[in-house]
Order: sequence, then structure tokens, then C-alpha cells
Amino acid sequence: MVENDKTEEFLQKLAPCIQRGELDACVEEAARLANEFGISANELLESSYQMGEDGKYELTYVLALVAVEELDDSGKAEAYYNAGFAAQSLGDADLAKEHYKKAIEADPNYALAHNNYANLLADLGKKDEA
Repeated sequence: MVENDKTEEFLQKLAPCIQRGELDACVEEAARLANEFGISANELLESSYQMGEDGKYELTYVLALVAVEELDDSGKAEAYYNAGFAAQSLGDADLAKEHYKKAIEADPNYALAHNNYANLLADLGKKDEA
């Protein structure tokens, strides 16, 4: 998502939900707002990457899950990977595992998802499963 007035307003309207920490509820709110502002799934996916690079994992998680609904399988894999990475960064290993599995299901050749999923399992002491 290119930083512009539309993007800034979208993020400002989403901020109170993010601050409450109810991320799954924020996915619905973000989807509604993205539709209202005409922000595409590809823009949301790109923004989820940027938010992750900026350490804004709550936004990474929410934007990735909004984007996933409108993307093809390779895009879905990237979005689920971003959600898994964000969940892992936020300390929720179970949620991270769920999203990494969805990324792999969407695109079995998506190496980053396999890598992070295996590393997560190893970190959890599940080396055989990793």
C-alpha cells in the first residue's frame, strides 16, 4: 500500500481496534474499511510486509488475513505466511503453526513457510515433527 492520505486514514480508523488487542475482530473491521477506501488485496499484502518490517506485528497479522480472501493460491500462501510470522513474533506459537500450515496448503512449494514452520516446531522441542 503506497503511503497516501487514503492509506493514512485507513490506518487511523483501524488503530483503535488494534489498540484493543482484539486482532481477529480487527480482521472484519479492516476488511470493511479496505472496501470503503478501495484498497486492494495486493495493496494489503504489500502493506502487511511493510508493517512486519516496521515491527508492527498486530497490523501485519490483520492486513495479511484481510488480503488472503481475495488472493490466488500463491498470494494466499504469502498472506498466511505473513500472518504466521506475525503471530510467532507476538508469541502465539499455536496460531503461528495454524497459519504456516495454511500457507503450505495453499502453495506446497512456498519454501519460507516450510522453513519457518520447521524452525517453530524445533523451537517448541518437536524436532522429529520439524
